[in-house]
Formats: sequence, structure tokens, C-alpha cells
Amino acid sequence: MATSKNDKAAAPAHLALGAEVRMSGVGPLQEALKNARDSAGPVTLDASEVGSVDAAALQLIYVFVEDCRQREIACQWQGVSDAFRQGATLLGLTDKLDLPAAAASA
Repeated sequence: MATSKNDKAAAPAHLALGAEVRMSGVGPLQEALKNARDSAGPVTLDASEVGSVDAAALQLIYVFVEDCRQREIACQWQGVSDAFRQGATLLGLTDKLDLPAAAASA
């Protein structure tokens, strides 16, 4: 009897993005995103430590979030740095990435 991907337990995945999220590091980022998606459990992305991000990497992350949506895999954010949020805003991806509302400044 063949087993399907849905037969294995869906383990949650946590992916902490590094200080620099750039297309120059696309290989490891793409592999980490693929592994998180393939866990078939809920995915938590942590962008709280991101100090710089480029457009290509943001687009890759957007494609990942959309792929999770299509596969009905929950994807949420644990933290989002100002740099990551600014990059997403410049590209018009804030809503598409489902970024949480920015914390109010004191």
C-alpha cells in the first residue's frame, strides 16, 4: 500500500531568517523554505533579526507564503524587524505576506 504525504505526522516548522536576507544566499534560504513547507505542519517565520533584505529574497519568501496558502499550510510570523517590514512595504508585499501590524512607537 502506498503512503501519501498526508500519512505522516505534520510537524510544525520554525524558520528564523538571518541578519541579511539576500538573493546571494538564495540556495540555503530556498532549501530552508522547502524543508519548512515539506514538514506539512504549521510554519512560523521569524524575521525579527533581519537587518537588510533585498527585493529578490522578499519575492522568494512571498512565493513560499503563497505556496503554503495553496497547500492549506498555516504560515505565521513570530517577529518582523523594521528593515524587513520596510522592504515588504516598498514592494507592496505587506498584506500579501500577511505581516502582523507594526508595534506602536512609544
